[in-house]
Order: sequence, then C-alpha cells, then structure tokens
Amino acid sequence: MLPRKKNAVPAAFALVALSCWPDIDYVPGLLAGALNRFHQGPSHSLVFVLLGVLLAYPFVRHATIGRLTRAHVFLLLLGVGLSHLLLDIFTQDFRPPIGIPLLWPLTDEPVHSSFSLFPAWAKGTLAEIVTSPRNLRAIGIELLYAIPLLVLPPLLMHHRKKRG
Repeated sequence: MLPRKKNAVPAAFALVALSCWPDIDYVPGLLAGALNRFHQGPSHSLVFVLLGVLLAYPFVRHATIGRLTRAHVFLLLLGVGLSHLLLDIFTQDFRPPIGIPLLWPLTDEPVHSSFSLFPAWAKGTLAEIVTSPRNLRAIGIELLYAIPLLVLPPLLMHHRKKRG
C-alpha cells in the first residue's frame, strides 16, 4: 500500500510504532528498575490506541494519498493499534489485575480471555527478556503464528499475478 518513495519510511515507522504503542508503559518501569511495574495500565485502552492512531495518521496519510481514502487510512491504523490489545487479551497473564483496562477511563475493569493463545513472557528485568528459556518458548510459539501471516500474502499475490 505504501509507495516506494521517501514518504514510505516515516509511514512504515509510524505503523510499526503504532503496533507497539500500548507498550510505551514499559519506559517508566524501565526507569524505575521494575520493567513490569506499570505494564498493562491505561496505555492498553481504546482511548490510548485512538491517540496513537491520531499521531500516526498524518505520516501514513501523506504516504498513501492517491492510493487510500482517509477512511481507509484511519481503518488501517485502527486495525494496527487494536491488534496489540487483541493479542494481549489472548496472552497468558499471571499478574493481577489479570487482563487489560480496555475501557479505561470509563472503567478499570480488566478484560482478558478465558483461554490463551500466547504464553506469558518472563519480563521482570530487561536482561530476563533475552535470557529466559520461557521466553525462547514464547518466541517459538509466536513465530509459529506469524510465519504463515508473513509468507502467505506474498505467495498469494505472486500466484494472482501469474494467473492474471
């Protein structure tokens, strides 16, 4: 969707940043020496994702003028931002409150699935993220989910071009 020109780099950066946007709450935890202290707080809410969408919108819109309508850009960004929250809802959570405050500031009631698709990560410290065997397992499982999503679209597009 992004053209191959200089506007694509900031737009791609905005899309990647938006996908990670709710995890900005790791920064104060990192500074406090307890990575998880503030994680899955208000930054994991619909309101915060909408703020991220508004921040990313100009970069992506500028790169997609003539390719996507304003509404399509907004829906694309909303999907990217909400995907993070959706994945967190289906990730194991052992630290109370279990879940994310999806509807904050209306309510602090956490939302979490009754079943998990993704294992919890060990992330007490930054070093633990890269050294924990539990995290290696989590990476493996996430790759099993991600590889088809990364491989199938280009294969389908290639197949489509050959037929058309």
